[in-house]
Amino acid sequence: MKGITQHITILDHLLMGLAAGLAAYSSLASIGQDTFAMVFAIGSVLAALVGHALRTSLPLKFTTMTSGFLYALVAIAMVAFARPLNELLPPPGYPWQIIMAGIFTWTVMVCGIVAWRDSTLCFQAVPCIAIFGLVGAFDTFKLASLFFFIFLICTATLFFRSHARRMVIQAEEALEPSSSETLTSEDVVKHVMQSGAWRWMAGPEWAVISALVIIMMSALGAPAIRTTIEPITQALRVNVPNNLPRPASANVGNNTNDSYQVGRGPASFFNTPVGKVKVDHPRLLRSGTFDRFSGTGWSRLTSARGVRPFLGTGPSSRREAEPYDVDSIMPQGQAIDFSYKVLRGSASPLNLPGEPLTLSLERGKLRINPDGTVEVVELPVPTEYSATVRVFDGAVGDRSTTAPPLNNQSIFYDVTWVSPEVRSLALEITDGATADAEKAERIMQYIGDNCRYSLNAPAVPTGKNVVDHFLFDSKLGYCDLFASAFASLARAAGLPTRIATGLLMRDPQRDERGYYTVKDSDYHMWAEVYFEEIGWVAFDATAYAEDVTDQEEQQSRSDWSKIFQSALLIVAAVAGLGLVIRSLFDSFQPKGVRARASLVNKQYLLFQRRLEKSTGKPRRMGETMLEYLDRVGSNDPVSRETYLIFERLFFARAADSDEAAAREARSAVQRWQESRQK
Repeated sequence: MKGITQHITILDHLLMGLAAGLAAYSSLASIGQDTFAMVFAIGSVLAALVGHALRTSLPLKFTTMTSGFLYALVAIAMVAFARPLNELLPPPGYPWQIIMAGIFTWTVMVCGIVAWRDSTLCFQAVPCIAIFGLVGAFDTFKLASLFFFIFLICTATLFFRSHARRMVIQAEEALEPSSSETLTSEDVVKHVMQSGAWRWMAGPEWAVISALVIIMMSALGAPAIRTTIEPITQALRVNVPNNLPRPASANVGNNTNDSYQVGRGPASFFNTPVGKVKVDHPRLLRSGTFDRFSGTGWSRLTSARGVRPFLGTGPSSRREAEPYDVDSIMPQGQAIDFSYKVLRGSASPLNLPGEPLTLSLERGKLRINPDGTVEVVELPVPTEYSATVRVFDGAVGDRSTTAPPLNNQSIFYDVTWVSPEVRSLALEITDGATADAEKAERIMQYIGDNCRYSLNAPAVPTGKNVVDHFLFDSKLGYCDLFASAFASLARAAGLPTRIATGLLMRDPQRDERGYYTVKDSDYHMWAEVYFEEIGWVAFDATAYAEDVTDQEEQQSRSDWSKIFQSALLIVAAVAGLGLVIRSLFDSFQPKGVRARASLVNKQYLLFQRRLEKSTGKPRRMGETMLEYLDRVGSNDPVSRETYLIFERLFFARAADSDEAAAREARSAVQRWQESRQK
């Protein structure tokens, strides 16, 4: 118990501040607020230091009595002022569906100022654990697991120190009874050892059981929590490009929202098959389009749903796709047959390789939108569908672009959010081009030559135009950034352009039944330009770009390896320095001081093992020695006297000498053993 007092120290506040900082950083990083994440992390530590300064400067009675009340008051204030506090963050802040994450984040930072007692210091772990639970459900911050592990270490250390302080207080209260009390030495020992704090320290088994319980709760409870909270977190995940652990609800390809945020951070996938496709050869399968750019994302205008209904009913119905006018959208082209089997996710909207001519479903009703995309509008959703679609596989040649035959045609030329720098670049790239197709090809080639493709590209900083940041700053991104850059440059060059989402069939091999397999990693975004007498022609700017995803992952692993090695060197250096200091410290102590603890403890363990062997009953988990002696019915006064000698040697404040204590322990065991042999 050396080094542990009944007083809270600055180390306890720092442990709490670091734990709160890790939780706050994880919370903000999970919604792309990296800059403020660092501010909150540092702020949590500073708040803890301010709390320490206030605790040491204010009267002890005041801090003891008011800490819990003030903590609750501040937490209530965080709830009451959740909206104005959220507005202090860069827009959009925390989505309102997960505002509790923001409330917890503000709470763990601000409440560190009034955490003056062990109870309030330790209670900080509750909102922190809630934050990590939400961050795990969002699944957008890759370092969350590492931060949670460090958080557990800090919290466990704080809990241990708090528990140790409680033990010291109870021991001092027992060993220094008031003058009105008359306690024998045996009464004092029994009072100490049977008090709550000491009782739970009777053996290490409880720690093992507690760890196993936590592991079981994590393994069994975490999936249930994740499933419960997922309907809320889908609002976040749907805007993360190619982040597809659940293709049914969160992906680029089957995006049913009317808006899409671009450049939201690293993308991930599991290469899980989501469908089987039968078509003449691998193609782009379009499921949605976007036409209005805001500088940070895309939304739908001309493709508003519900304008032109097309109904088809099962089973196996085939209806002409009217009143959708395919001839006006794509006058030329060839008809091909296509079928799609849904393995995972939803069949709505449909993934189609061209403009729909006829559609066949086993069941359900359809609605065709003005942009040619098709949705299932009445459940049950089909698991398989077939279509005949019109595609154009010829060369564009010198045909000119034109406004598509849709309402709000000007939206496809809109450059409101296209910066002057991008407009100037577009004119520079297309200077001298004699045909619109050449302009589009030059733009695609420029992006591919100057930008690199990576699924690990970081999120675009909040408030920045995503295209400007991609083209002039980072020059690193994934499909939505490439498509947005192409569309902005093409519009600046006078080409009518929109964004399309769906699937890029990458697997060139058919199975034995003639089907291609599409995976969650095939969800994609590209741009389309409208040409006269042809229709919408796809331009995928990622086709010419270098894919550096694997290189970045290898570099990331290399960086982490270097960090890990550096950390090991630092730990080894600190441990070595600690051993040197400890050795120097021990060298100035009498030999008996160094030997006493180990010798007395060795004799105590010898006494316990022999006692268990003689009675034939092992000591139970958490059972004190006095309880054990009472249970086995040992009325031998020598056994009880021997045990009380050890208690005095362990917990008494002074002894005649350390060497004498070691000799007394050894003699006590010898006398007990001799008494058992009589």
